[in-house]
Order: sequence, then C-alpha cells, then structure tokens
Amino acid sequence: MTATPAAPSPHKPTPLVTVTVRGLLWTYASLAVSRGGALLTTIVLARLLTPTDFGVVAFAIVAIDLLSIGKDAGMGSALIQHQEEPSAAFDTAFTLNLLMACVLTVVCLALAPQIAIWFDEPAVGPLLRWMSLTFLLEASGFVHLVQLRRALAFRRKLSSDVIRTIVKVTVSVTAAMAGLGAGALVAGNLAASGAASLAAWYLVPWRPRLRIDRDRARALLRYGGRLAGSDALGVIEDRSELLIVGWMLGSAALGTYTVAGRAPALIANNLLWVTTGVLFPAYVTLREHPERLRGALLDTVRFSSMLYVPITLGLALTAGPLVSGVLGSQWESGTIVLQLLALSALPSALTFHMGDVLKSTGRTDLMLRITVLELVVLLPAMAVGAGFGLAGVAAARLLASLVAASARAVVSLRLVQAPRGAIAAALAPSAIAGTALAAAVALSGLLPIRSPLVRLAVMTTAGALAYGAVLWSRERQTILWLARRVSKRRSVPIGTEQER
Repeated sequence: MTATPAAPSPHKPTPLVTVTVRGLLWTYASLAVSRGGALLTTIVLARLLTPTDFGVVAFAIVAIDLLSIGKDAGMGSALIQHQEEPSAAFDTAFTLNLLMACVLTVVCLALAPQIAIWFDEPAVGPLLRWMSLTFLLEASGFVHLVQLRRALAFRRKLSSDVIRTIVKVTVSVTAAMAGLGAGALVAGNLAASGAASLAAWYLVPWRPRLRIDRDRARALLRYGGRLAGSDALGVIEDRSELLIVGWMLGSAALGTYTVAGRAPALIANNLLWVTTGVLFPAYVTLREHPERLRGALLDTVRFSSMLYVPITLGLALTAGPLVSGVLGSQWESGTIVLQLLALSALPSALTFHMGDVLKSTGRTDLMLRITVLELVVLLPAMAVGAGFGLAGVAAARLLASLVAASARAVVSLRLVQAPRGAIAAALAPSAIAGTALAAAVALSGLLPIRSPLVRLAVMTTAGALAYGAVLWSRERQTILWLARRVSKRRSVPIGTEQER
C-alpha cells in the first residue's frame, strides 16, 4: 500500500493479518465507546422526551440524508483504493467535498420551510436549518478520517470517536434536561460533528490545499461514482422506510419505530460499517491474489458470524424485557419492531462484507444492481406492510434483507470461486452455538420473574453462557489463534507501507 503523506514512522510493518485483526479490535473498541454512548443517550432521552420528539427529529434527519445523497461521490473508498499521487488526490477530494457541503447547506436553508410543509410538521423547519450546518462540519474532517482508515491507524481514530461520544452525550442530555425537547437531539449531533472534525485535524498532521487536480478528480469520481450510486440507493431505501412510517402512521409512530430500531442499528449495522473500514483496505491489498482473497472472505464470514449471531438473536429474543425495563412503558408498541428488525439485521450481517470484496475488485456495478434489487422488493412490501402497522413495515424490512443477502452471497462467492459448501462450513460454528443460545434464552424466559430488568439480566446471562460454552468447545483453537494475533504489540502507523 502506498504511504500517505502523514507523519513517517520508525516502526517496522507487521503482517497484514495481524494488522487487520488488531485493527478490528481497535475499531470495535471505538464502536463500544461511540455507539455505546449513543445507545446510552437514547435510553436517557427516551425517559426525558416523547415519541413525537423523536419522530420530528427523524423527519429532519430523513430530509438531511436525502438532500446529501452522493455528497462525497464515493470518494472515501476511492481514496483508499487510489494509489497514484495521494497528496493531489487528498487535496482534490477535500476541495470537492467542501464545495458540495457549501451547496447543500444553502439548499437546505432555502428548502427548510417547504420541507416542513411537505412533512406536515411545522417544527421540522427550524430544526432543519440548524442541522444544515452538519454538512460543513462533517466535510471539514472527512479526508483526515479517511487517511486514518487508509493507513489502518484505528487506534488513533479511537480518540476522535471518544471525543465525539463524550460531546454528544453531554450536550444532548444537558439540553434535554434544560427543556429543549427535540432540539436537544439536534444540539448533540451538531456539537459531536464539530468536535470530531477538530479532533481529526489534530490527529492527522496533513493540511489540505484548496485545489482540484483534474486527472485525480476524474480517477476518484470514476471509481466512486458507481459506488456512490449504490450508497445513494441504500440511503433512499433506508429513509423511504421512515418516510412511509411517518406519512402513513404519524410522528409518534415514527418516533417509536426509530427508537425501537436504534439497538439493531447501533449494535449490528454499525458494527458492519466499522468492520468495513478495516476489511476494505485489507481486501484491496489482496485483490491480485485470488486464493488469498477467497480465504480472507471465508475467514471474515466465519469470524464475524461468531459476533453477529449472538447479538442479533439476543436482541430479538430479549426484546420484551429490554423495551419495558429500559425504555419504559410508553415504548412497548416497539417490541415487535425491535424483534423483526433484529432478525433482519442477521442476513445482512452475514453477507455484508461480501460487498467489500466486490468493491475491492472494482465490481461496484454488481453492488449497485443488488441495491436496486433490494429497493425494488422493499418499497412495495413496506407500502403494503404499513397497512398492518409498525409490525408490517418491519416485516417488509426482513423480507428485503433476505433477498439482498442471498444475492450478495451468490455473486461474491462466485466471483472468488469459493467451493460448494464453503459458506455453510464457515457459518456452522456460530449456527450451532446460536441454537444453544436460543434454547437457553427461551428456557430462562419461562422463569417467574416479575422485574423486567432482572428478567433481562437472567435471559442475557443464560444465552451468553450457552453460546460461549458451545463456541469454545467447537472453536477453541480459532479463539486462541485470534488471541495470539491480538497480543502482538507492534502496529503500523500512518506513513508506512503494509506487507502485501
């Protein structure tokens, strides 16, 4: 991998597999801090705010996301994949992102009143004006954070995530206690974005020049364009789900759906995106070695399923005491939503990183087609499902996830020429351990325990012990191998070249 223009390092590079495994653990630590803080914030705010407050802010976030579709044109992944003249590429990407952020901020400010009318929610307008500032705040630190990912410097990136989390939790909760209502959520997001960008500038000594190199711009946009199209359709897919809930079922239902889906999104889906930040750069280094790429993909499925299976199954099976005991009685209608969304996260989690292989080999066109397929299935299914309430919409999400996961598996495994039965063998340990988890949780749930929090603790403990025991009995050598990899002390800071 070509060195980035950041601080050189005297350390020698470690083997790629060790760097990748340690990078995953650093990013999981980052996730535990950032998303754990976000989950804690949601729990606290759920006690201070109403479903309608969350619903109004969800409308504003949907508007921001739809306006910002394709805002970075896939340049984050393009910068990681791009090998020529990195300094010019970084400057070009920074300048293009900043220009686009300025345009989006102006457009959002101008359209805020009309968007509020369109959503039939007057409170959305003022919130949307403030949230338009996130375009500029995020763009200012975008390339710096990409450089950390490109160099697999995830330990350093953890600092930025910690700062973002502390600021968001502090500002959001303080504002909610001061009586700002929905504005507390917006204040927390703005403060967190600004703090994260400032931290990124401190962590990465590179300073951008406002210039656009035409050759680098064409190269970045050529690669990122199709990827941005896939990402844009993904945003439309996710936000269409919220729009259908909000339009057909109202702001309170939207708030309930948003909060109920927060746990699967924070714990499962964000794990996927965080892991992608490590695996995609690693896959890029293996793209010229098909056998190693195939082995890396199957190992990824095997290792990641050991983590995602207990998380998603655990959420689905403990949804009842989790909602009533943690969020409160006003959110109980979201129990079935949490169960279905947790289950829908499982097929996505098991096949998500197969998309990283498609990206690393330049087959972003296949990713785009799969996203289109998922959207074609999801939208009509949700329109029909909304007639059955929140549960119907969540069931539509589960259906679309199953279809997209099947397509990703077929295409990516064929691309790397994986033998028949390879994916089943990779998933077998977690599937068997997951069955033990489900049985343990179901049996412990039959105990006559009145307190939902105590019941949740008992069910969680029983499931974790059953899953851990079965997995250890079948995968002891694999777990010990991972532990040995993690125990290596050397890392590869920005400015070094990875072993191919």
